[in-house]
Amino acid sequence: MPTTDGLMKRRLPPGIYQRGRIYWITYVDRRGRQHFESTRRPALGHSGRDLNEAKRLLNERRGEIAKGIPITADAVRFTFNDAEQLIVDNYTRNDRRSLAHLNRRIEKHLRPHFGGMRLNEITADVIDGFVAKRKKANASNGEINRELAVLKRMFTLAMQARKAHHRPHVEMLKEAAPRAGFFEYADFARVLEGLSPEVQPLATFCYITGWRWRSEVRPLTWQQVDMRAGTVTIAAGHTKGGEARVFYMTANLKKLLKKQRTYTNTVEAQTGTPCALVFHRDGKPIAWFYDSWKSACDAAKVPGRLIHDLRRTAIRNLVRAGVTEAVAMKMSGHKTRSIFDRYNVSSERDLKAAAALLSAHHTALGREAKADRAHPRAATTTGRRV
Repeated sequence: MPTTDGLMKRRLPPGIYQRGRIYWITYVDRRGRQHFESTRRPALGHSGRDLNEAKRLLNERRGEIAKGIPITADAVRFTFNDAEQLIVDNYTRNDRRSLAHLNRRIEKHLRPHFGGMRLNEITADVIDGFVAKRKKANASNGEINRELAVLKRMFTLAMQARKAHHRPHVEMLKEAAPRAGFFEYADFARVLEGLSPEVQPLATFCYITGWRWRSEVRPLTWQQVDMRAGTVTIAAGHTKGGEARVFYMTANLKKLLKKQRTYTNTVEAQTGTPCALVFHRDGKPIAWFYDSWKSACDAAKVPGRLIHDLRRTAIRNLVRAGVTEAVAMKMSGHKTRSIFDRYNVSSERDLKAAAALLSAHHTALGREAKADRAHPRAATTTGRRV
C-alpha cells in the first residue's frame, strides 16, 4: 500500500488510507485486481465529513463490485467536462433545435458550479448545493428544473458510454402552474385593431391555426400554400416535433390568404422583386412587433397577454367547435397529450356552461324520479321494480 509521505498515521477504517494530504481508498474487484482511488478529500485539518465521504465512496465501490458493475479507470476519472462534451455531441448529432439553450445553461450555470468535478463526486448533496445557489440568485423553479434535466441527461449518456456506473438522485422542484392565458373573440378583435396592417394577418393566422408564430408562421412561404387544394403545409423536419403538418383552410383563413396574396402581388410589382414570404412588411420579414403588441393589449384592456396565447386560444376553439382531440392535436402540432391538455384551458364561461348542463341533468333526474313515484312501475315477485 502506498505510504503517507511521512505524515503521522491515523487509525483509519480498512480500505482507507492517506497519501500526502488526501484520503485514498483501495478495493479489490471480482477479478482480484486491486484498485487505488483518490477521494480528493483532505485528510488533515478538517472535520469528519471528509472521512465520511471517503467511507461513502468506498462502500459505493464495494456495492458496484457486488452487483457485477465493472470498475474502469475511465469511469473513475470521468469528469463533468467530459460529460458536457457527450451531451453537446448528442444534441448536435440529433439536430436538436434546443442546442443553443443547452449551451447557455451549461456555460452560465452548470459549468461554473460543477466544472472540473469527477462525475462520481457529484452526489445528491452537491446537487442540493447547486439548487440552493440558483434559488439564492432568484432563478425560477422551472429554469432550475431545466438545468437539472441537463445534468440528468449527462449522467444517462455517461452510463450508456460506460463512463459512469450510476446516477445520483436528482429531486426536481415543484413548478408554478402552467400559464393559462387565452383570448375571448372580442378581446382578440380589440387587440387586432391596435396592430399594424402588416401584422394583423399574421396574428389572425395564429388565432385560427394555433401554429407557432416564430418558427412556423413568420417563415411561411407561398410554396407551402395551395389555394386550389385549400391547404397550408409544413414539411417534415421544419416543425418543432419534426413531423409534417397540413391545415385545411377555413373560410376565414382562405379569405385572409387571398387578401395577403393580393398584397404580395402589389409589393412585387412595385419593387420588381419576388417575395416568397406570406407575411411580410413590403417584402421584408416581420422581425419584431413586441412593442406594438404590448401597446395593443394594453389598449384592449388585456395587459400581459402573449403572442403565444393565440396558440392556446386556437386549441381551445378547436375543441369547443367539436373537433376531436386527436385531430386537433394533429392540426396544432402537439405530440403529447399532457401538453395538449395544458393548452386546452377553460374559461369562466366554460365553467358556467358546464354548471348549467349539470343543473339541467339534475333537473331531468328529478323529473324522472317524480314520474316514477306518480306512476310506479310493475314489480317483480321479489318486490323490486322492473
